[in-house]
Amino acid sequence: MFAALLASVALEGITFSGAAWAQPAGTQGTRQFNIPAQALTDALVQFGYQSGLQVAADGNVAASVTSNAVSGSHTPSEALGRMLAGTGLTFHFTSANTVQVQKLANAPAGVMQLDPVKVQGQDVPSQAMIDNLPPAYAGGSVARGGQVGLLGNRDFMDTPFDMTTYTSQKIENQQAATVADVVNTDPTVRVTSPANGMLDAYYIRGFPIAEGNFGEIAFDGVYGVAPNYRVFTDYVERIDVIAGPTAMLFGMAPNSSVGGSINIVPKRAATDLTRVAAEYTGLSQLGARIDVARRFGENREYGVRFNGGAYSGNTQINNQSR
Repeated sequence: MFAALLASVALEGITFSGAAWAQPAGTQGTRQFNIPAQALTDALVQFGYQSGLQVAADGNVAASVTSNAVSGSHTPSEALGRMLAGTGLTFHFTSANTVQVQKLANAPAGVMQLDPVKVQGQDVPSQAMIDNLPPAYAGGSVARGGQVGLLGNRDFMDTPFDMTTYTSQKIENQQAATVADVVNTDPTVRVTSPANGMLDAYYIRGFPIAEGNFGEIAFDGVYGVAPNYRVFTDYVERIDVIAGPTAMLFGMAPNSSVGGSINIVPKRAATDLTRVAAEYTGLSQLGARIDVARRFGENREYGVRFNGGAYSGNTQINNQSR
């Protein structure tokens, strides 16, 4: 309900008034203001009429002050703040419809009062998947959570699945060359393909997964992106193993596996880095790997990460080379 209110400005016992309509200060909407730069005493009179508020000020303080011009659509608080900006004066509401203009406490000569600056921020949602990896447990081999398909990143305590997430530290410490090397240590997973085979195949909870050229290893939650035969760990940041049916999370697997899912989280360019490594394995196999990441843009909002490797020589399997 709007209530009739007598808008007035009291300056050293002199009252300027005019009929106006006002809302309580807590529910003030925007109003149209058109107040030119002028003596503050006159400006406050016009502000009272146009805002519908009662304005009180010390005449000795306001007499020699020139206000700023205010025009356009503003709330009364915004309009009065613009009028007083740089004058060394401030204001506060003494009641729902009464505002007091006063001198800034301890304000030195020539002080400038700036308009309020509003800063809003928002935490990154816990489910966000980019640059939001769940923290690792003590020891660093497994994480407190992982990527749960369309649910995003979730803590284990908030995930209704049997899930284990292996970290890059686990991959490095184990010197694992493939995803199969890592998940072979998981009690719910059995690697069924021979070491000298052309692909990696698994059983999760007794059900086959990735048997044949079907691409059943998910890449960042999506099937059909990771290599079909064997997934190397050069570009892998984390490996999620989820036991149990996961069609509602990742969609139906290409070969309709129901025992669970293996998802790899790729490395991203979080910071600038350059890593070069040399390898010697098997009987006479030499190799080299490179990992380069760079951030670009005025605010470093773009990133590129490159992982590459070259290998040549015989493996530990007779008559097999790589």
